[in-house]
Amino acid sequence: MFEEIIYLLCQVEATPFIPFGPNYLPSYKDSMTYFGCLAIILMALFPIYIGSYLSLYNAITNRSQDEREKLTATDAWMFPLIGSASLLGLYILFKVFQLTEYVNLLLTSYFMLFGIVALASSISPFFESFLPSSFTTPATTSFNFPNIPLINYIISPGKKEISVSISDLICYIIAAGVAVWYTLTKHWISNNLLGIAFSIKGVSLITLGSFKVGMILLGGLFLYDIFWVFATEVMVTVAKSFDAPVKLLFPHDFFYHTHQKNEFSMLGLGDIVMPGVFIALCLRYDFHRAFTRRNYPKTLKELAKRKWGKPFFTFNFVCYIVGMLTTLFVMHFFKAAQPALLYLVPACVGGLFLCSSLLKETNDVLAFDEDHAVYDNSRKKKVNKKSKE
Repeated sequence: MFEEIIYLLCQVEATPFIPFGPNYLPSYKDSMTYFGCLAIILMALFPIYIGSYLSLYNAITNRSQDEREKLTATDAWMFPLIGSASLLGLYILFKVFQLTEYVNLLLTSYFMLFGIVALASSISPFFESFLPSSFTTPATTSFNFPNIPLINYIISPGKKEISVSISDLICYIIAAGVAVWYTLTKHWISNNLLGIAFSIKGVSLITLGSFKVGMILLGGLFLYDIFWVFATEVMVTVAKSFDAPVKLLFPHDFFYHTHQKNEFSMLGLGDIVMPGVFIALCLRYDFHRAFTRRNYPKTLKELAKRKWGKPFFTFNFVCYIVGMLTTLFVMHFFKAAQPALLYLVPACVGGLFLCSSLLKETNDVLAFDEDHAVYDNSRKKKVNKKSKE
């Protein structure tokens, strides 16, 4: 499900216009614009951090197996090509056929449906942490889904079982309220709530399996970003016309009010999710390192309390911040939209190799494959089958 959504998320990249130049003395208004971009960066870091730990938790406990999407090397090669086809298709619909209103209506409906699911599942752990067990214990019911043309391509007919708790119902009601709020007002806060939920689910559920696949994916998107932003007007046109919660927004006039229409700093969710899944893989590799050494955490509670080393995750997380700040500086300096992945990809991939070189683990990093790293049920030992072959 989320792999198809990610194709759409990658259509929108960072496209704010900020009036800074090398000899420009910023006014108070421009300073607030700068503050808005920093706020965008902070909002981008939140889903990467939370999503990375959720991806580790899912890998350890084998939770969300049905929802997790694993990208193979072939998927990584094809991802930029499919993304380019989707981007060009949207551009033709927006620019040539002038169907912006109808396309946005269709896409908004699509994103609202999955946005409710993403937001509800994202806030569910928060409610489960303080609600009584009677609210969090699910009740299971079964029903027969009818044979409906077209719909059965998504949901097959037959007997279905649904497990729902009172906590789940509360979360879905809240998520539906946010979706209705966004549909009626397009308010930037409701947009960001849905966008952050999409990002958390994307980072936590999309797995790469190995760093080689991750580098293929990021390398392809690096070229994809450069071509569609610098060589054509396609990316910017689609970003400005695409009216769905696929980007984070922060208003320039947050601390002051004008009679002019709000202008926003923006960041496409693709610039969060794609580096995010790579950073999440770094965290899982750090756990792999900790688990194969003497002082590995033996239980989830011990995992949470023990200060096990996370050098690759920490280093890449900092590199992502550096990449975002570099994007911000270049946008300010040249007063033009910039493809964020142009700076984020070298930061993340370069950070991985720099960290592995410092720790003298480059060969281990390149050989790492999650398919051959399996936890047994007691989680007391991690066996790398590949080393036995």
